[in-house]
Amino acid sequence: MRYSRLLQLGLLPGLAFGLSLVGARADDNLIAAAEQTGAGNSATIRQEGNSLILGLMRQSGDANQLQITLSGSNLGGRYLTYGEHADLANNAGMSYALGSQAVQEGDANSANVTFAGNNTNYIRGAYGVLQRGDGNTMNVAAYGNDNWTGFGQMGDGNAITSFWIRGDGVDIGVRQVGDNNIAAGHVDGDNAESQANSDGNRNSMGLTMLGTDGEAFIQLEGDDNAGRIVQSGAANSALIGIQGNDGVGTIVQDGVGNEAGVGIQYGDGNTLYVQQTGQDNEGMATVSAGTGNDLAIYQTGGDNGATALSLGGNDNRAVISQNGEGNSTLVNLGMGPPLPAPMWREAIGNDITTAQNGNGNSINANLLNANYNTISVAQTGEANDTLVRIEGEHNLWSTQQNGTGNLVAQSGNGPLISGSNNSFATLQVGNFNEITGTTVGNGNAVNISQIGNANQVAFTQTGGANALMIRQ
Repeated sequence: MRYSRLLQLGLLPGLAFGLSLVGARADDNLIAAAEQTGAGNSATIRQEGNSLILGLMRQSGDANQLQITLSGSNLGGRYLTYGEHADLANNAGMSYALGSQAVQEGDANSANVTFAGNNTNYIRGAYGVLQRGDGNTMNVAAYGNDNWTGFGQMGDGNAITSFWIRGDGVDIGVRQVGDNNIAAGHVDGDNAESQANSDGNRNSMGLTMLGTDGEAFIQLEGDDNAGRIVQSGAANSALIGIQGNDGVGTIVQDGVGNEAGVGIQYGDGNTLYVQQTGQDNEGMATVSAGTGNDLAIYQTGGDNGATALSLGGNDNRAVISQNGEGNSTLVNLGMGPPLPAPMWREAIGNDITTAQNGNGNSINANLLNANYNTISVAQTGEANDTLVRIEGEHNLWSTQQNGTGNLVAQSGNGPLISGSNNSFATLQVGNFNEITGTTVGNGNAVNISQIGNANQVAFTQTGGANALMIRQ
C-alpha cells in the first residue's frame, strides 16, 4: 500500500512542547512514530479517513497530556506494515497494548483517546493505550464494529476513569499491575468479548455490558481487591476469579439464558455475589481452597440453576435464594470417594443456607468428606424436591417444606447419611408430602415432623446409638 503521508517526529528532552498533528480527511495515511521527551508536554493527534494507522505516539516524562482522535473505517493496525508485528491478539493482548499504540512513561500523565469507525479488514481495527508510572489517568472511547482495543497501566494509583466501547463483535483487554488502581468501563453491543486483569492490592475493576452473546472475565490477584460485572441482555456470560484475601466479586445480570460464575482459586475472607433476574440463567459460586469466605446467589425468574461448590475449604458461608418455578440448586461440599485419594478435599465448618419459593423446584446437596457443616433448606410451594447425601461426621441438616406434593429423599444410590454423629431434621407442612432415606453409621439423630394429610415416611437406620423420631 502507498501512503500519502509518512511522519516520524522526535523532540528534544527536558523542555515542554505542544505537538499538534491535525490533517484534512484523507485515506491510507500513516503516522509511523511521534515522540515527546520531557515534562509538561501536550500532544494532539487527529486522523480522519479510511485505512489510517497511528503506529506509535510516545510521551516520556511526567505531567504530560495526550489527545488522540481517529475516525473513519479500517483504522489502526494489528500488523503494522512499516515495521515489526504488533498483534494485540484476543482478548486485546491482555493488555500490554500494541496495535496502533499510544504510550506514556512517567507519572501524573493523562491520555484521552477516541476511535470511531467500523473494521472490515483483519489486519486493521486494533488500538492500544499503555501507561507506565504512577498517578496516571486514561479515558478511552471507541465506536464501531469488529475492533480490538487494549488498555494497560503499570504502576500505583492509576485510573482508567472510563472506557466506553460501542459496537458489535468488539474484543477488549484491560490490565493493571500495581496497587490502588481503578478501572471502569461500559460496553454497548452484541458479541462483545472482554477480559480484565488486576495484579496488586486495593484495586477496583468494574464493567457494564449491554447486548447479547457477550463475554466478560475479571481476574483479581492480590488482597483487598474488588471486581464487578453488570450485564443486561440475553445469552451473556460473566466470570470473576479471585486469588488473594478480603476481595469482593459481584455479578449482576438481567435477561434470558445468561451464565455467571464467581470463584476463589485460593484466599480467605472474600465475598462472592451473583444476582440474576430472568429465565434460564445459570449462577455458580466456587471456593477451591480458603477459609472464611462468603458466597451468595440470588435468582428471580423461572428455570434458573444455582450451584455452590466448596471443593476444599473451611468455615465458608453460602446463601442461595431462588424465586420462581422450575429452578434448581446444587450444593457440593468437599471431595471424596469414588475419586482417587490424592483428589480428596475435606470441607469443615461450612454454613450453607438455601431457599426456594415457587413450584417444581429442586435442591440437590452433597456433602462428601465433609465434617462439622451446617445445612439449612427451605422450600415453599408445590412439587418441590430436596435430595440429600451426607458423608462425614458432626454435620447438622435441617429442611422445611411448606406446600403440597413435596419430597425429601437421598441423592444417588447410596444412603442419605453415611458417617457418625450427624443430625438430620425435616419439617413438612401440607398434604401428600414424602420423606425417604437411610442412615449408616453411629450416633446419628433423625427427627421428622409432618403436618397435614396423606403424608408418607420411609426411613431406616443401621449402626449403633442412633435416634429416630417421627411425628405425624
